[in-house]
Amino acid sequence: MTSEKYQLSADIPKFDDARAFLIAIEGESQSIYREMTNAIRGQRGSPQDNVNWTNPNEWIPDRLSGRLSKLSFKVWEKSNHKVNPRHSR
Repeated sequence: MTSEKYQLSADIPKFDDARAFLIAIEGESQSIYREMTNAIRGQRGSPQDNVNWTNPNEWIPDRLSGRLSKLSFKVWEKSNHKVNPRHSR
């Protein structure tokens, strides 16, 4: 059996996804990660003004720039497109 089959609950990521995320952010400072998540959270929209977060290849360059965009793409790509940076916090 692989860890892919196990998940503690719907709100907690699968072990493989958590591992991929940790590998992606290894060596990055906590401050840039926090800056990235705060920038993402600041653009989340509202029920009246929905924001589509389903395709990181589209929303990252549209909503982030510089080192925040670079870190977001790193999380997305190093996780083999399993971890959407929008949901990494």
